[in-house]
Amino acid sequence: MSLTNKNVVGIPTRLHYTSFQHDDWGSWSGWIKRDDQIHPLISGNKWRKLRLYVNGTGNKPARQLLTIGGPHSNHLLAVAAYAKSSGILARAIIPKLYTHKTNAILSLIRKLGAELLEIDRSKFRTMIKDSRLLTNYAACEEQTLIVPFGADGPQGKKGCREIAREIEEKGIQPDSWLVPVGTACTAEGIAEGIQETTTVILHLPFRNSKIRLHLYDRLNLSVGTKHKIIWTDPPKQKFGFIEEETAQFALAFYQQTNILLDPLYNGPMMRSVCKNRRNELGESVFIHTGGMFGWLGMKERYPDSESVTALAKMASATVPAL
Repeated sequence: MSLTNKNVVGIPTRLHYTSFQHDDWGSWSGWIKRDDQIHPLISGNKWRKLRLYVNGTGNKPARQLLTIGGPHSNHLLAVAAYAKSSGILARAIIPKLYTHKTNAILSLIRKLGAELLEIDRSKFRTMIKDSRLLTNYAACEEQTLIVPFGADGPQGKKGCREIAREIEEKGIQPDSWLVPVGTACTAEGIAEGIQETTTVILHLPFRNSKIRLHLYDRLNLSVGTKHKIIWTDPPKQKFGFIEEETAQFALAFYQQTNILLDPLYNGPMMRSVCKNRRNELGESVFIHTGGMFGWLGMKERYPDSESVTALAKMASATVPAL
């Protein structure tokens, strides 16, 4: 089984026109590109980025996949799910001290049969910046396919160009494109795929940090040379943590629209747009990049939050039997 259109639900993904209005959280009306519905475990931009890495190499079939990511990574979960469906091994490098611990995402990854490999934290940080270092790792063997951190690279960007193409083939020419950013790969792919110069609203989930500055510079060079960029407000919490208000907003959004946003990317971005940016968007399209299983990790971090508990319960309901 490979990552072809036959293995996933609804490619091209549907465009869902949505209106949200709330006294506390503001309002927004526009299109949502429902990439969160592609696959129960390989959702959103994960499927689009992985597909060409796995199917577009032209090499012999891989016996194993090797990648790297954090202990709550949706990317690792997607790679593990693909490997399981293909009957091959997935190996995932994570920061030291986590292989003997567990969380909701790591539990799912283990159930999918992936092997977790721990590495010193300083070496981990170096390795996620340069995927070529993975080739020197001891887990590499013949017919190992290396998938870089977040599937960030030319194949990943090429896969994400299809998002823009699918939207424009529907005859929709948005005034603004709303894109959550993780590694910048998805935003760059979409920007390359948009035919006309437009406005791209970008949300970085990182508070003031070297990572935020690196992505800011990278996207201004890649996306900003063709399109106008508007940046959402930076989060108040460091990455991996959320404000209670974000959970409350996500719950209110779900109750009105029946669309579950994730806690780190889509949710905070949509909250910022509803509160601060709605008057400058024109007709807009929001790219839902998946990641709803992030609520499972938030439930472990915020066990007393009623909003987080409710959202985690909704996310749990989408987990397929393993």
